[in-house]
Amino acid sequence: MESTVYSLAQTPSAVQPDYHGWLRGSLIFLGLLVVGRFVFEMAGVPPGVTRFLSSSALIYLVAIYLGAIAPLHNVKKLVQLIIPSLAVATWTVGWVILFTLVSGIFRLQRSHFAEKSDYGNWANLGTHVLEHAVEGTGGGFVGADRRGRAILALALARHRRPGGNNRRGHDYPLLG
Repeated sequence: MESTVYSLAQTPSAVQPDYHGWLRGSLIFLGLLVVGRFVFEMAGVPPGVTRFLSSSALIYLVAIYLGAIAPLHNVKKLVQLIIPSLAVATWTVGWVILFTLVSGIFRLQRSHFAEKSDYGNWANLGTHVLEHAVEGTGGGFVGADRRGRAILALALARHRRPGGNNRRGHDYPLLG
């Protein structure tokens, strides 16, 4: 008879969360979202419209998606959402930093990413980039950044929703 008792080193992979599979599509979508916002702004779409689409509507759709499919990838505890929320926030801010640098270096005035004070002023541009870096990495972890906060909040709300086979209290000990 075969034993089903495992040590920590022998834990089967089916029990471990599949973070790569869980986040891959969302990270690609978020990268394309920032690129799309930049392209639309360069085409003349007002920054208010692109801001609404990227920062309000589509970020929350990604968060809802991540919260909804988390149990399918063995992400069942609130603690397991902390590092992915940091990764998503950092990934998105990385793209924002890239386009802030491109906008500042090439003085692209239609883009909101760099401000007029950043054009030709490396100190201002560096400070602007540093502000984004601090917002993305620290903000995603403590929940201050909207990306990290949205993922944690919507995933938690999704897990607490009544009904369904995969929402029993013993499946989510930290949420119950």
